[in-house]
Amino acid sequence: MPGNGLRPPAPTKRAHRWVTIACALGLTLVLGTASVAALSAADRSRTSTARFANAEASWTPWCGHRSWSRATCGYPRPWTSGTPGEPTTETPATPSATPTDEPATPGPTPPPEPTATAPTPTGPAEVITGCAPDPSSCGYPDASTTGVPEGTELVRVPQDARSGDGWHYDERGWIEVDQTGATLSGISTTRSVNITASSVTVQNSRIIVSGEDFGIAVRHADNVTLRNNDIAGPASSGPTRLMNGIKDIYSDSANLQVIGNDISNTACGVQTDQGLIEDNYIHDLAFTGDDHVNGTTSNGGSRPLTIRHNTIFNPQDQTDAVSLFQDFGPQNNRVIDDNLLAGGGYTIYAGANAGKESSATNISVTNNRISRVFYPKGGFFGYATAYTTSGGNSWEGNVWDDTGDPIPAP
Repeated sequence: MPGNGLRPPAPTKRAHRWVTIACALGLTLVLGTASVAALSAADRSRTSTARFANAEASWTPWCGHRSWSRATCGYPRPWTSGTPGEPTTETPATPSATPTDEPATPGPTPPPEPTATAPTPTGPAEVITGCAPDPSSCGYPDASTTGVPEGTELVRVPQDARSGDGWHYDERGWIEVDQTGATLSGISTTRSVNITASSVTVQNSRIIVSGEDFGIAVRHADNVTLRNNDIAGPASSGPTRLMNGIKDIYSDSANLQVIGNDISNTACGVQTDQGLIEDNYIHDLAFTGDDHVNGTTSNGGSRPLTIRHNTIFNPQDQTDAVSLFQDFGPQNNRVIDDNLLAGGGYTIYAGANAGKESSATNISVTNNRISRVFYPKGGFFGYATAYTTSGGNSWEGNVWDDTGDPIPAP
């Protein structure tokens, strides 16, 4: 103080600290007021919560799943994506409506980033793929579900039996079924079965025939049922292969039912222009000379023909697994549905021969699975040919067996 020769006492460290804080707060208030004044009225009215909601709404569908952070997907976090000039860190919370006199905490803390959790799948139902190696695992016919039922006792014809109700062994070398309503069941033979009467059933039998012959021939007979038989040639290819497993010889029968048979080592599995071919396993097709190799084939006709839920594998590079040809007439009223198919030159010939497209009508090719187990295109040349969209025809629901991808109309 003046007059005593002593200096005023030096301010303490605590006094310095309070002075520093007071100055800093005053400077913050001045700068803060200027910054707020610089914002437009519209920006001031937009709360942190609104900005957060707007940013959320701009997320992409996948990265926008709420269990993913935007940073995980390479987007800026919502709380850093404001209008240029605005603060780059804001707390996404609704501000209090009641002002307080307490000083704001310097440096607002961003909210914790959400925990990244794998999203729950919401896509379409899984598509079954790859049925060809084990057809029955997908519900398609194979050796385990077709042919002679396991445990069936078979009688050899002609060695152990030469006749029965409605049938007999013909000494010229075949088995004749010539009585209306007859049933031939539980035999084993290396001779053809010739059906010349209507309402006949051949079932639970093993028929192994060689060469230029038929396993079962239907001649001028209606309402014939062929069920759960093994029909084959003794070798996969060469002169001992069987020419036809089942054939409607004159193409004049009606209501032929071919169900649940195991047919192999034949140049043609089933040849008919009408009836039902269902739940059969036709495989290991064979050839010799100038054979045309067919799983099932028709040469023309208008009486309904349905080929449904069969497994048909033709390892040869010709001709088909399923074919509709117009050799002897138009192709009308055909259904090729829910089959597992592979191989041939083309896997499916769909009835519209070149120049005869207008004669192919009411042909439905739907829900089939085509396998590339033999050839990259399904068949050697492709999966299908001879299809026309006119005439009430349809091609829908057909897919590749290994991927489940849709197959367009050829």
